[in-house]
Amino acid sequence: MPGVDIQIKSSHEQGLALLTRHWIMQTFSKQFGPVTYCKKPPTTNDPETDVAFITFQNSEDAEKAVVALREGVTLNTTWQHMTVNVTGDWKTGGRGGGNQGKGSFGGGMRDWQEDEQSSRDLMKRRAERGRSRSRSRDRRDDRRDDRRGDRRDDRRDDGRDSRRDDRRDDRRDDRRDDRRDDRRDERRDDRKDDRRDDRKDDRRDDRGDDRRDDRKDDHRDDRRDNRRQDDRQGSRSRDRRDAPRDEKREAPIPEEPRSRVADPPAPPPEPPPFDFTEKLLIRFLQTKQDKPIMEQLEVLQADEFKKLPIEDMLNTVIMKQDRKTPLYKQIEEFLIKWKLSSA
Repeated sequence: MPGVDIQIKSSHEQGLALLTRHWIMQTFSKQFGPVTYCKKPPTTNDPETDVAFITFQNSEDAEKAVVALREGVTLNTTWQHMTVNVTGDWKTGGRGGGNQGKGSFGGGMRDWQEDEQSSRDLMKRRAERGRSRSRSRDRRDDRRDDRRGDRRDDRRDDGRDSRRDDRRDDRRDDRRDDRRDDRRDERRDDRKDDRRDDRKDDRRDDRGDDRRDDRKDDHRDDRRDNRRQDDRQGSRSRDRRDAPRDEKREAPIPEEPRSRVADPPAPPPEPPPFDFTEKLLIRFLQTKQDKPIMEQLEVLQADEFKKLPIEDMLNTVIMKQDRKTPLYKQIEEFLIKWKLSSA
């Protein structure tokens, strides 16, 4: 009934400590009808003294709620997974109370044609108005406390969300930094490997150039010695041909026979220079000299070297069975002999 409170209690060992004012209003509104007001004093954890008061908007809803509360209503606390049995009845002084029958709303309204009031009645009505004002203050205080609690909960939730976002951002930044460091390390390792390969290739090229220069110097020295020997022999033959043939001239004193020095062997012919394809083949074999022999022989099967005598080359390498000399050396010797024979 409008303007009349319903008092509820719980048989639970903690009283109404497990129920909140908002949740009581929401639950009773769903089951019986709209609830306009709910007051829940601080809990005492005592089932006998721990009470709450609710006021319905419609009298029919209030009467249905009182009938159900007299028999007992079971409420489920979904956040704690517990059930609480509550009972209730009209608040003392309301409908069904000691003032029942005074006015249409049972003590909540003023009676018409009432008797003359004494000073004691005036003091009593003033006390009732004071209690009404105190209830209004209590409701105002409850609303203020609720707003304050909601603001505090909002601030706490905002702080928790901001901290969670900060941790997520930190983890994302750490993963990004790790990926960047890994890429930088990979690039540094690649550059280091490239420099090491370049130095190795340079040393190999330098050794090949040194050997080629040594062979060239040997050929030059041999040709110079041969020319010097030829010039010496030609000068002796001219001296004997230009000498005067005078019989009266004293015979020359015979020289002691000297052992004839054998002519130095003719220098080997200088090999013709390699063309681009031959240089390319030797270069490939030099870069793969650390690989297995079968992998090196696969280089000879490339289409770029079809013009070279690959079959003769392979037969020569297989017949020699030379495992100490690098393959590119053997191929280089074969190409020199092949070019000399072709010339």
